[in-house]
Amino acid sequence: MMFLLILFTSAFLFPSSNALDFCVGDLGAPQDPAGYSCKKAEAVTVKDFVFSGLSVAGNTSNVMKAAVTPAFSTQFPGINGLGVSLARLDLADSYPQPTKFT
Repeated sequence: MMFLLILFTSAFLFPSSNALDFCVGDLGAPQDPAGYSCKKAEAVTVKDFVFSGLSVAGNTSNVMKAAVTPAFSTQFPGINGLGVSLARLDLADSYPQPTKFT
């Protein structure tokens, strides 16, 4: 029990150098496996945290009758380094519904 108490308190005593309040991606810098490098705080704008592409319907007049609108860190720099990605899937009215397995 004492070990858990020491482990828990040490987690708060020694701050992690990897923990940042936010890391807005610098799209001008090269991308590495962890994402883009962080912009300087002075260069961050409101536009880095706003992505309006998910409010627009995709073009479903293709063979698949479906469209995907991605919102990765390339389109939405505010989610860089968070391990989060968003996407919108649009299906045409005539899209065949898959069979549901229960």
